[in-house]
Amino acid sequence: MRSEYPKITFGGDDITKILIKKDGLTGYELSEKLFDEFSIEDEKTNEISTMLLCGIGTTKEKLEHLKKALKHLS
Repeated sequence: MRSEYPKITFGGDDITKILIKKDGLTGYELSEKLFDEFSIEDEKTNEISTMLLCGIGTTKEKLEHLKKALKHLS
């Protein structure tokens, strides 16, 4: 996803967590947009970024849904 969405900053090195930042949005605003527009809940958010958690229940369809949301935000 990092290469597909250059306007989204990805951080962290834990493959079960996706840390994202978007210029022009606080982490709280990003979290609110993901939830309100795409029904995507975050694991943890702060002023700078939003962290999403992937686990055993994360399906390919859920990741595709996230990709569509990130494309919209780009």
